[in-house]
Amino acid sequence: KRLTISGGQIGFTDLTRRGTGAARAIYRNIDLELTDYAPDQAFGLLLAATLPGEGAQRLSVRGTAGPVAKTDASMTPFEGTAELDAVSVAGVQNFLDVDALADTDSVITGRAAVRNQQGLMSANGALTFAQTRVRGVPIDYPIAFDFDVSHAAQSQLLTLKSAKLVLDQTPLSISGTISLAPE
Repeated sequence: KRLTISGGQIGFTDLTRRGTGAARAIYRNIDLELTDYAPDQAFGLLLAATLPGEGAQRLSVRGTAGPVAKTDASMTPFEGTAELDAVSVAGVQNFLDVDALADTDSVITGRAAVRNQQGLMSANGALTFAQTRVRGVPIDYPIAFDFDVSHAAQSQLLTLKSAKLVLDQTPLSISGTISLAPE
């Protein structure tokens, strides 16, 4: 009926990076709760992690998932919310070891409704960015981002139904489709 892990940790070894010094990563402060899990049916899911650093630094995903797709996990249905509570980009960089985020930081707070149905993932919500620094250069104004996007796994298309970025008092709105295919 219920599986709960509180304050857990997971070790991950990337076998493709052996010998580079970054093959092993440890993720700590992980909470997981599964309710009513059974094969071939939907179940409740809560996955949350607290990242290192000052402030709340909390990421969470909550909703209903399943049944789990047997051949391609990206086809598993999901409907729920994702929340960021004062999450720093630097904390995410430390958590995920993403070199592209080096010397970049911002404190992100926000919420999104997230849905995955037959490989079509959609999200709509709002994020705010504070104390932003990009490649060491501080951005001294608030940034707000409201979005309604979807991604079709099969066609590799990202559709921006609406995306509104407000830089201090300057609004930017975009919509359209972006191909994420390698070519």
